Amino acid sequence: MSLLMTVILEYSGSLIAPAVMHFIWNGIGALVLGGMSLQMITRIC
Repeated sequence: MSLLMTVILEYSGSLIAPAVMHFIWNGIGALVLGGMSLQMITRIC
């Protein structure tokens, strides 16, 4: 994960891109591991 974020940081030159990618990575991980459901996400939005 750290290497991926480093590559994104170097490629984009922005600190925002790795932060967004980390947020997405955590969201996908929560869906896969069952920490969050799509039904929960639709209620939030």
